[in-house]
Amino acid sequence: MRFPSPRAWCAFAALYASTLFALMGLRPLWLDEILQLLGTTERSTGKLLEWVALNPGGAPLGYLGQWAILRTLGYSVEAARLLPVCCSVGACLALLALSRSLRLRWGLASMALFAIMPLQFRYALEARPYSQGMLLSVLATIAAVNLSRRPDWRRGIVYAAAVAAGLFTQPYTLFVPVGHLLWFACWDGPRCVKARWCATAAVAAAAALAAPWFVYAQSSWRAQLIYTIPPRTLLLALREQSGGGYVLTVLVLLLALVGMRSAAVHFKTRLLLFCCTVMPVVGALAADAAFGYFFAIRQFLFLLPGLVLLAAEGLRSVSKRHVWQAWLAGTAVLCLAVWNDAALFRKPREDWASAARMMERARVDCVTVVPESSLALYRFFAPSLRRCAAERGWRSMAMAVTPYSSLAEDRRMLDEYMGQGFRVARVEYAGRSWIRILEWETGVTRRRGGSSWWGTAADARIQQASR
Repeated sequence: MRFPSPRAWCAFAALYASTLFALMGLRPLWLDEILQLLGTTERSTGKLLEWVALNPGGAPLGYLGQWAILRTLGYSVEAARLLPVCCSVGACLALLALSRSLRLRWGLASMALFAIMPLQFRYALEARPYSQGMLLSVLATIAAVNLSRRPDWRRGIVYAAAVAAGLFTQPYTLFVPVGHLLWFACWDGPRCVKARWCATAAVAAAAALAAPWFVYAQSSWRAQLIYTIPPRTLLLALREQSGGGYVLTVLVLLLALVGMRSAAVHFKTRLLLFCCTVMPVVGALAADAAFGYFFAIRQFLFLLPGLVLLAAEGLRSVSKRHVWQAWLAGTAVLCLAVWNDAALFRKPREDWASAARMMERARVDCVTVVPESSLALYRFFAPSLRRCAAERGWRSMAMAVTPYSSLAEDRRMLDEYMGQGFRVARVEYAGRSWIRILEWETGVTRRRGGSSWWGTAADARIQQASR
């Protein structure tokens, strides 16, 4: 059995890392990233933990690493995304180590497929804790494999530490150890029984260690968990398991099914990869239904290591019988994955920084936002922006309509200010935010005849374009 040489996988890891470092500053920060940065730019750990507790599903370890980097390097988009990039590279190397531990032959191909998988690639370039959770879940799987071969208390502690670190980073990593326990439960024999008890104790200890945090934060989360799972969730889950749409997902799933049937891989290994692929899906859907949380495809992120290893083994199995079919399938997966990776940079996204700078250049007295709770997203980039308070006699203001506003709320707020004597002087568009400049009976509005048509006639255009 041949494994990739250290020179080959080191060269690939260096190429992947350099690609991520070159790309991580090209996309503007989006909503979830800014919401996390509002907490990780705090000066004290106490205020940071208070902020984490307000975010449903938030766990402190996923924020503390970014907080430490920003305290050391200062704020920049690159510094905010440094930890996810490093964790993504680490997850690729950990996946290669897992492949070797399971004695799979195409470890380098698995590593390459995992690196370009759109769902993984996206979160490697976002200032969020999901790549960190991915790394820890792969390390937990390696620890579970080691524990199954030589069950003792030392390996049990290592496994428990990996599981606990994952829970303190992203709670949905729990379903990977649940898959491990299901795998341990399928085997008999003295060593398997001992490994099963060690693994169960390790997962229980990790859950007990993380429980106080989730009990503490649950009261804040309960007030915000008002979502329901739409009927089309299962179809969406199928489409986005790879992050690249139906065609790529179906191709990868077909290769994984071939890998599950491969006699060249031990049945115990195939069962482990199957459990690690299925349980994150089942567990995420069950948790969403139980807690009323909204479904998001990032919750399935942790199925990728098992799915990719099975798909790479399926591609190897096909290549032994039909070389041209393996080349065709491999080329299709590669092209579709890279095309969807590139779509991250082609697709227009909100740019809160450019909208905030535009409002600063307008030199208005104050700023109001639709919805009003979104003002912090602009003030993160432009702290000088002042909220419009009712008791002040403002002469001019900027009214920002975010991509997440509703038409009813937009019209209500516009009518309120126009009823107070304001008129819309002009409308600007920046970073998918529409900015109305409102003035109090200035020469600009008088030249328009003191009419409100300039603001109301633009409403339909604003709402359509901001979507």
